[in-house]
Amino acid sequence: VDPTGTWSVADGVLKCTGTPTGYLATEAEYAAYTLRLKWRYPKDGPESRNSGVLLHCQPKDEVWPPSYEAQLRSGKAGDLWINTPPAVTLPAAKERLDPKSDRHIVRLDGVEE
Repeated sequence: VDPTGTWSVADGVLKCTGTPTGYLATEAEYAAYTLRLKWRYPKDGPESRNSGVLLHCQPKDEVWPPSYEAQLRSGKAGDLWINTPPAVTLPAAKERLDPKSDRHIVRLDGVEE
């Protein structure tokens, strides 16, 4: 797929159409870092309000690399997802574990019923 149909930069803002789904990755490796970002969604339907940031990606020839995802989905921002367990694990307090998914670690305000 030609990424220029999905990703663009305008006025210092990285934009993604969301179609097709995918991710950007750096070629460099980082160890000790602080990642800060701002995000926003278009004003159209709620289906367009889903995104995330993959962290600590491990190189593999798979569609989604082993990684952690900091969820940015509208209403769920702050949750963590573990991509491709058991290759990736993340210890978490028991109260943060989602009983519906062993890959989902919820933000501190609790598990959604």
